[in-house]
Amino acid sequence: MRDAEWAVFMIGLVLPGTGDLTAGDARRIADGPAPITRPGGMPNSVHGHGVDWAIQAFPAATAARLAERSRRYDPAGVLVAGRWVREASPQV
Repeated sequence: MRDAEWAVFMIGLVLPGTGDLTAGDARRIADGPAPITRPGGMPNSVHGHGVDWAIQAFPAATAARLAERSRRYDPAGVLVAGRWVREASPQV
């Protein structure tokens, strides 16, 4: 999305009794542009966590490249997101 001509910024107030509505609206707004977006997503905007997050956030080729960099520059797996990418893109 770095070369996108637009961006979406959402702010939701969660008041007593409105949490589900606010979360549903955020999901609806985030999913709206899906038909015109490229594979993957902005890592900060992808729902979920762990390996599922990495699979949604990065196309396979990108995940493989990031996993290789993570193995090279963070062999101890200190950065959590790098561990998730590694698990999503196992070394062959």
